[in-house]
Amino acid sequence: MALWQDPFFVLTNRSLTTNKENVEFYSGDLEELIKGKRTPNHKNIWMVGGAVLTKECLRLKLADEIVISILPILLGDGTLFFDYIGLEQALHLKDTTVLKDVMVELTYEIMK
Repeated sequence: MALWQDPFFVLTNRSLTTNKENVEFYSGDLEELIKGKRTPNHKNIWMVGGAVLTKECLRLKLADEIVISILPILLGDGTLFFDYIGLEQALHLKDTTVLKDVMVELTYEIMK
């Protein structure tokens, strides 16, 4: 029996399989997924991902808050996090958390 009963939706373009009952792979329209899976029993959806997923959620106005984790590593390459999303978005800092003196989490509410 799974410890976490809510469904997990893994966004991917690859053809993947799993033996986990509560894991579903999805490669369709992001807005359709969010609006279609939000129910009275599942009012919140926790999306974990990188720059591409975050920017798309912001662009489509699907996110209510963003949690940014800062690790003590400077990468020399990769996808820029907030580049070219095509809109200006006001944020409100709700919380900061230091984890084991190594990582900082910043929780921002997206201002409507």
